Amino acid sequence: MGSGEKNQKPLLDFLSNSDDSWYTIRPLVLDSYKETLIVKYWDFAEDFDECFFVHSLKTLEELEDFKKRFRPACVQLQDKECKDVQTMMNVCCSFIQGDEEEVKFYNGVIDSINRKPHAREGRKQICECSFGVAWLRGPMAGTKESMGIERICKLKSGTPLVVDRKLADFVSMVEAPLNLPSNDSDYSEEDVEVKMLYTAEMLNDIDSCVFVSKKF
Repeated sequence: MGSGEKNQKPLLDFLSNSDDSWYTIRPLVLDSYKETLIVKYWDFAEDFDECFFVHSLKTLEELEDFKKRFRPACVQLQDKECKDVQTMMNVCCSFIQGDEEEVKFYNGVIDSINRKPHAREGRKQICECSFGVAWLRGPMAGTKESMGIERICKLKSGTPLVVDRKLADFVSMVEAPLNLPSNDSDYSEEDVEVKMLYTAEMLNDIDSCVFVSKKF
């Protein structure tokens, strides 16, 4: 990670079509003149940037699928948060893949919990519970795996269009030729407050997951 990113907190995750895995991304870049949105992966060179063009999204269905590839950045669960994990909870978990042991992140749901007494290192809790995760995406979709809390990230509530305004602006540019109402009408003073609260929360959260393992 570059020195400039060390002082930044990720706001969005992005679902890559190349491997169906979630990745942390840097602030979006919108080129209004070229009608292009640039997705920059966290801790990756510009060679890995992905460009999306307004004219490439031709239908409402394509636009909706595109919007679903963004979400507020996940946050890694800490040992002391074990009690907050419940069955049927949607999560994002790390998965070691391939001979090179690449770490990918895929969605899953908590299927079962085997709670155990926590150990302690000084004042720090060490969670020794195991969690059964039913994979929803990725190469293990449809199967279950037991794992520790260190592999589990909790999903954050919020609307990506509010978290990063450049995404909202790009969506509005796509909607215009489709004769759809601009998403600007969807924002209220309450939405602005949500963005401010969400940003403040992310800045105070030092344990945000950073999904960076990406190879093509």
